[in-house]
Amino acid sequence: MKDKDKTLATFRIEPKQWEAFKTVASDESSNASAVLNDLVAWYLAGNRINKLDDNIDTNLDAINEKIDKRIDETLDSKIDEHIDKKLDVVLKELGELREKLPA
Repeated sequence: MKDKDKTLATFRIEPKQWEAFKTVASDESSNASAVLNDLVAWYLAGNRINKLDDNIDTNLDAINEKIDKRIDETLDSKIDEHIDKKLDVVLKELGELREKLPA
């Protein structure tokens, strides 16, 4: 779209913020207008700054649940292995003791 077909949008911002914004955009090989256009497109796509925090919380909760599940599964497996090993030893000892009992 040609510049003449675009709307010139204006808004108020603290001068120091505006200068800092332009500097950061320039440091990232862009400019303030391009960054603002990207922000508008991002916003119109349904993204919201508040939602980012919600998504992070949701993602962290999901990660914690997966970690908890893996820990539980690993512990259950290790406990079962340990019980099986101990049970084998106890059953063997029990068999040896039974053999020593008078008939």
